[in-house]
Amino acid sequence: MKQSVNFLLLFVASFIVFQPSGLTETLLDNTTQLQAKPTPGSFALKGHHGRVLGFTTGQDAYRIDSFSVLVDQNDTAKNATADLGVTVVLFRMVEDAGQKRVPFGPALVTQTFTLMGVPHQSKTPAFYTFELNGFEIGAGQSYAIGLVGVTGLKTNPGSLRWRMCGGDNPVMDSPSGWSYESWFTSNSGGSSWGNRNSKDTAVFMEGTRLEEPVLPLPLPLEDADYHDEGQPNLAKVELGKLLFFDKLLSGNKNIACATCHHPLTGTTDSLSLSVGEGGRSLGMSRVESDIIHERVPRNSPALFNLGAKEFKTFFHDGRVLENPYAEPGDFISPAGSDLPEGFDNALAVQAMFPVTSPTEMAGQYDGGTDVSENDIASRAAAGDLPRIWSLLTERLQGVDEYVVLFKSVYPDEVKEASDITFVHAANAIAAFEASQWRADQSPFDQYLQGSEDALNASQLRGMKLFYGKAECADCHSGQLLTDQSFHAIGMPQLGPGKGDGVDGYEDFGRERVTGESRDRYKFRTPALRNVALTGPWGHAGSYRRLKDVVMHHLQPESSLRQYDRRQAILPSVPAADVTDWACMEDDQAVQAIADRVEIMPLELNANEINDLVSFLQALTDASSLNVLSQIPLSVPSGLPVGD
Repeated sequence: MKQSVNFLLLFVASFIVFQPSGLTETLLDNTTQLQAKPTPGSFALKGHHGRVLGFTTGQDAYRIDSFSVLVDQNDTAKNATADLGVTVVLFRMVEDAGQKRVPFGPALVTQTFTLMGVPHQSKTPAFYTFELNGFEIGAGQSYAIGLVGVTGLKTNPGSLRWRMCGGDNPVMDSPSGWSYESWFTSNSGGSSWGNRNSKDTAVFMEGTRLEEPVLPLPLPLEDADYHDEGQPNLAKVELGKLLFFDKLLSGNKNIACATCHHPLTGTTDSLSLSVGEGGRSLGMSRVESDIIHERVPRNSPALFNLGAKEFKTFFHDGRVLENPYAEPGDFISPAGSDLPEGFDNALAVQAMFPVTSPTEMAGQYDGGTDVSENDIASRAAAGDLPRIWSLLTERLQGVDEYVVLFKSVYPDEVKEASDITFVHAANAIAAFEASQWRADQSPFDQYLQGSEDALNASQLRGMKLFYGKAECADCHSGQLLTDQSFHAIGMPQLGPGKGDGVDGYEDFGRERVTGESRDRYKFRTPALRNVALTGPWGHAGSYRRLKDVVMHHLQPESSLRQYDRRQAILPSVPAADVTDWACMEDDQAVQAIADRVEIMPLELNANEINDLVSFLQALTDASSLNVLSQIPLSVPSGLPVGD
């Protein structure tokens, strides 16, 4: 159901008391709010004269069809006329670190109009209406709308003072470097609002209030969204399962891919930071068996839906990706030119690297004593990735059952044991991960497929918050609820770090890949299917409760500074315990992380937070809870599977 509504916004110096419903003009200049008009469905806003009209929506969404302005022309040249080229521009606004409203993303509207023969020094201000192509503005959002870009004047541009586009500093000449974004940033708050002594300029918007906001919901996932059109080679999947659970692929033959990505622990390991090489048992029961030199520096990422074609970038910092500037099948990775060819996709490329990490699977080498735990650990210390893959392949070639399986899966490529390559193994592991952990039948997915009863009342409210007021979908967008990009959100830094910062306990995230300082502390936006199963959350596993990581997103800087260490899940490891809190105990390091936070604080009440968490729980696919069929009873190497 839709309701016609007019928005009359007058710039005056008075303060208006808020009346329920509608739009609220706020955060641009002083606190000015909505007053309901006597006419049903109409609203009025009043505030200072200024260059930009700012307003905040409440629980409703709107479609704006026209924008009108009443122009005060007393400052224009005497007896002059002009043809004015003006552009109506609308931006969504957010608050930056300095609590100043700035544009977020590209302009939502940029429509240009020409006004012919505008009279100046008129005793009666002129009123102009611009018919817009109806556009929708979401619930719980802040916006700014204004007129910019006065052009085509018949008189000296400096003589024109059109209130809505600049007061005493008109934007007319489009100087070098000028943009709508920079103009709105410099003119949407603070003291630069133009001549306070001028007459008021009235703005009038007409449109429709949408009683049920239109949410930017994604299309449901289908077979075509996955590699192999969702129909993988089952023999290849079965081979990949055996390889995934086989400790033969680790230097000391004591850890498998599944150790840190186990079905019983939501394809992670339920730890903030993994206990990799040298540990024993699974998840929170994992303890030191041999000497553990340090924890794995980053949280073990979940594996759900990684077989979707949309996934072209992997790891928290995106160091493995499909090359966007080359033909399909070309990849960028830490191996550089040493990366072999023949991969099915970027997921398979990712599978090449955990086996090369000393703390994850390769084992340790002591450079001081030249003592290595195994030959693979020696090659890992030397950075000789091709030799690591060769040594692991030789192990596979020496197991008769694996040779039979590889021949069956790759009949055109593998005729004998020596034809097996580690690329074959990686492709099979990727096929298993893509097939086994596809998750697209959650209650939310069923809702997208047309089942209106799939979500309960709390989950529906949470969905509306997710795509509206809570602004989650700004980053968690698209079919997989990720923008496939990188953001700095101030997550607490636990553990040994990646060698960054003054003392080496920091992790610069995406900057480690790009070399660009602007990418410091940015990490990849995770997909959210089965998110309730995959804690602890954050690149360093900082939060063990889903509600707490949600609250961090709402108040990132204060959550960082007030972080409760009890949120972490870090089994005691003598050699690693001393570094667990090194970064968080460094005030300068914490401040540096806080300074880079790019999401703005947002207030939700307790009920709204609970509803948002309920929606996140509605992203759980029940089939992902059936884990027994995902675990083989044995593997061809004969090494144990159950520990």
